[in-house]
Amino acid sequence: MESRRKVDKNLRKRVVIMNKERMAIYATARDINSSKSVVSKILKLYEEITSFASLKKRVRSRKISVLQDYEIQRLLLRHSFDIAAAVSHQVYRDYGMNVSQKIDSSLE
Repeated sequence: MESRRKVDKNLRKRVVIMNKERMAIYATARDINSSKSVVSKILKLYEEITSFASLKKRVRSRKISVLQDYEIQRLLLRHSFDIAAAVSHQVYRDYGMNVSQKIDSSLE
């Protein structure tokens, strides 16, 4: 079996067609040289969205560098019992970045 192979649209189509032909999951997995869990996930996703496209993971946009993110995580782990405002002030003081949540003035 190959490890960490990309699952493309054609492979998804093949799996769904094999499933519609009443082929067992383990037989499909053996045929496409993959694991049963991969075949199951493909079929489950197809049932949910009825499409061969993959779901895109939502990723937050990065406003800070990876190194700054790491430093902030270290700060939070070191002072895990500090209140969020104190951590926010320290991040602002050390990095010059405002990480506090902005409140809409219309909601106040």
